[in-house]
Amino acid sequence: MQGANRWVLQVLSGTFGVLGLDRFYVKQYSLGLWKLFTCGGLGLWALVDFIIQLVEGIQCKKNTVFGSTIKIDPSTLVAGRWVAISIILLILVVSGIQLYLGLRKIPKDKQRR
Repeated sequence: MQGANRWVLQVLSGTFGVLGLDRFYVKQYSLGLWKLFTCGGLGLWALVDFIIQLVEGIQCKKNTVFGSTIKIDPSTLVAGRWVAISIILLILVVSGIQLYLGLRKIPKDKQRR
């Protein structure tokens, strides 16, 4: 393996980032342990890492992961970009559905005009 797989890193960051698996994957073991013991900094650290990972994935950065220089396999950059875009679209769709369903439950006489 030439380096870390960008899209695998994005999926790990989004799903198991609270457990620090994304940091273990890029061989940042001490940060992975800290992230594991603090539950991803009570979720905040995990969320920030996830956002950074999505932005770096869209920009196709091949030499940085979480702001540090880690070798990324160049053949995974395009797939990483599409995974990042897909995750963002999924978040927007789910949020829109939740908003729509939440607004439908408000009685019409209670809605703001």
